Amino acid sequence: MEFAFTKGTSSITVSWPDGQSTEYPFFWLRDNCQCPACFHPATHERLLFTAAIDPDIDPKSFTATDDGFTILWDEGEGHESVFTADWLYHNAIVAPKGGTVRASATLWDVNSLNELPMFDYADCLGDDKSLLRWCSSLRSIGVAIIRNMPKKDGAVIDFADHVGYVHDTIYDRLHNVFSDPDAYNLASTSEELKPHTDMPNYFSPPGVQLLHFLENEAEGGETTLVDGYQAAQQLKSEDADAYDILAKTDVGFRLASSKGDIIGHAPLIEVNNRGQINTIRYSNQLMLPLMIPAAEVKGFYDAYRKFTQLLNAPDNLVKFKTRSGDMVAVHNHRVLHGRTAFKPASGARHLQLTYLDFDLVMSRLRQQRLNEIGEDKTVERFY
Repeated sequence: MEFAFTKGTSSITVSWPDGQSTEYPFFWLRDNCQCPACFHPATHERLLFTAAIDPDIDPKSFTATDDGFTILWDEGEGHESVFTADWLYHNAIVAPKGGTVRASATLWDVNSLNELPMFDYADCLGDDKSLLRWCSSLRSIGVAIIRNMPKKDGAVIDFADHVGYVHDTIYDRLHNVFSDPDAYNLASTSEELKPHTDMPNYFSPPGVQLLHFLENEAEGGETTLVDGYQAAQQLKSEDADAYDILAKTDVGFRLASSKGDIIGHAPLIEVNNRGQINTIRYSNQLMLPLMIPAAEVKGFYDAYRKFTQLLNAPDNLVKFKTRSGDMVAVHNHRVLHGRTAFKPASGARHLQLTYLDFDLVMSRLRQQRLNEIGEDKTVERFY
């Protein structure tokens, strides 16, 4: 990779072929030395103790190489660090930058989602490339539907275990959903379920929800999906103040069962330190009373109303009828799901669901990337 660099008083600035430039402070460079004494070559874990580095560390010498540069530090008898341009580019301390959402997220609404991403069960179990395409769909679109799942008890657990392993919650790991006269939550009724994310009461909600439709012959009960990233970005463009309120105000959620009682507080729109959305938490039915100053209540509810309207807007809400044997997977940190009302007497409707960590989806993709480029290369750190 071609590059040019400039040494400053406290950092090195590298200019890249695409016109971008990155500044690397000396301390950061010393902290990220990749030599065997500082970074274990087998475990890929840091050996250097960051707090022991001299805060005013400075290079003794700086030598350009064919594919990077070498630094000799003013540390004891001197310590040498070698950096390649490829490593520096992939570990740029400001990347990724810009935008409301990560670059790999493809936003969608009713008009732009031309067709739902469909996969075949046998292909995903028998062909790693098919499974990776399923993972890639969850990464980019946040939705992936599998057709022809076995209509047997626990098939969704088997699939989760094939990808990684189940994320247990205070619900049963194999959770049955059907209309029940003694319903313990709205999902077990035949009422409409407005778009929501699952388990927003957890500090770290499960990243992927797997919904297996063992039977779906009842009249009504269409699945509804909405891209929470898209709706949040739309809110930011239309009313930046409302977006900021939802990104800064902690909201409480609670969910209890015979196995536990979990309460958590977090913003509805959670962003990272680059200003990009990490997680959407939204469940009108699980939200606790606000615990904010009275003067802020009206502003919050105005912002909440606008966001809710966008989440339920016909242009954003994708609606479709699943078939018996379908499994709908959604990125639960991004995509809200729901259903229309249905008539229990008109036919059978039985779902089984479980959860999976999104980290395991990304792990699959990173492992494939390592197989393609070799373990000595840098794999994308962000999803």
